[in-house]
Amino acid sequence: MIEEAFPTVGTGWPWATFAINVSGAFVLGALLEFLALAGPDDGWRRTVRVFAGTGLCGAFTTYSTFALETTQLGHHGAPEVAIAYAVVSVVLGVLGAWAGIVVAGTAGRRRAVRRGGVS
Repeated sequence: MIEEAFPTVGTGWPWATFAINVSGAFVLGALLEFLALAGPDDGWRRTVRVFAGTGLCGAFTTYSTFALETTQLGHHGAPEVAIAYAVVSVVLGVLGAWAGIVVAGTAGRRRAVRRGGVS
């Protein structure tokens, strides 16, 4: 649906896949930080991690489309765009995950302070 709303034209930047993957990395980082703050990776936390992290975030983001688009950019005469797309996607994906970790960690600590648990 997002790909249809923001189609890639010719050798242009694949904005839809790019935005989906970076936002998915943010959500995954936030989810994993929330679960880490909640306790050990067992019971309901493991179930949520596998279902929401691997299942939902994995279904939302798409490495295969990222790889295909990168390859197609190179094959259709835009190797510079392909390289930039690959590098920027990975770097912003890592930064997105880090930002998710920071946001969830900050929110979790504020919540704990309001409850009187952590200072």
